[in-house]
Amino acid sequence: IERLMTRFHLQEQHSAWSAFDKTRAIALIQSENNFSIGELANLLGLNHKTISDYLTLLVLSERSIATANEKKIPYAYVVAIGNVIRRVEDMNLRQNLENSLIDRIVNRVVTRSSEIEMFKKAIQVGGEKIIKKIIANPTLSANKAVADAGLSEELSNHRIIALARSLASSLTRGLKEKSNQTMTSHDEQTLNNLREAIDEYLTTSGGAGK
Repeated sequence: IERLMTRFHLQEQHSAWSAFDKTRAIALIQSENNFSIGELANLLGLNHKTISDYLTLLVLSERSIATANEKKIPYAYVVAIGNVIRRVEDMNLRQNLENSLIDRIVNRVVTRSSEIEMFKKAIQVGGEKIIKKIIANPTLSANKAVADAGLSEELSNHRIIALARSLASSLTRGLKEKSNQTMTSHDEQTLNNLREAIDEYLTTSGGAGK
């Protein structure tokens, strides 16, 4: 184990060491010692999610790995694809879906890792029907897949809530910095309009808090 650990940390210093190289090294350490993800995380000084993400890459095919290395596909994208395909039991569908998602990245149909997450949500709801649509139509967007799965309203709400979190954080920071001391009457009207829109969004929602 000490030999493997030393080699792992030495290799980490080399820029040419890819995420897939690191994944194989982590998998080797795990298999030879029967470590849990938690034990690996403590041993390698990495957090639990980081270890899980690296090991997720093990589900990818050699074709995808080669393409990811050749095209320099960002790590976040390939991890997201791994999280999508590992939930597909039919191996033929899984491979075709994996190829389709990789090709979308290469062809710039997908330009953000969050779009792969959208495909995952669509598949979770729409199942095999959505998978086959994704495979059959190389230009099918994540937004269209979500719409076909009947998730457009839910996704829109998620985006609004994410924006609300960001705004709440900005307002808190602004209060600490006393940014509101420079507000104009126009600024106040803008925030009042925002407050009214939020109130209406809440009062007309179908949330559990009612």
